[in-house]
Amino acid sequence: MIEFVIAYDEEDVKLGSYFRKCRDQLVSTIEGIPDFDYSTNEIQAKQCNRAYLDIALQRLDDLPFIITAYMHGNFKQLVANGGRFVDADEDNTFFSNTLFYTNSCSSGKLLGPSLISDACRTFIGFDQEVYSLLGDPYEDISVSCDNHGISAFLTDDVTAYSAYKSMKDNYTQEIKKLNDAKDILRAGILISAREALVFHGDQELKKADLQTAAE
Repeated sequence: MIEFVIAYDEEDVKLGSYFRKCRDQLVSTIEGIPDFDYSTNEIQAKQCNRAYLDIALQRLDDLPFIITAYMHGNFKQLVANGGRFVDADEDNTFFSNTLFYTNSCSSGKLLGPSLISDACRTFIGFDQEVYSLLGDPYEDISVSCDNHGISAFLTDDVTAYSAYKSMKDNYTQEIKKLNDAKDILRAGILISAREALVFHGDQELKKADLQTAAE
């Protein structure tokens, strides 16, 4: 069985509905994997704080898991509901032996390496400020780009680094489509996101490494 922690700030004024859509697509992907044994723990906006996180992760003590965080961020923090959720200056050893993915801005700069130093297995995120395509039909492009790496990791039996590279390649394909349509502005937004995407940690991590015995 694979344990998931899915955190998202669905109440953010500007991007709440976008973060929710990212969550929805990931859950749909997980539910669509044949014969896949999993457990999910969702952390919504009002619960996205350190105190609740400490409680939520007690059940996963010493167990490997996958965490995805759809929210805002900065170099050192993930931020949701007006406060910090994960902070590089705090003890984050409960993320040891995890795959940590976030679409937050800039957190790949300092928070990502800090998590790896606290024994997180793999971090995938962005080390600069990034923007999403919003509104139909373009929003679905950004959602799919954001989730492409974690989806590939779960469905294609590839290493975490191969999933990261596939994520980069997917950005390139979507950029080409927009350039072919002469939509230079939106293509530029995806180019910036692709270039900001970073990988830290164990390149050889695979889905099987994060499996636990079913309860």
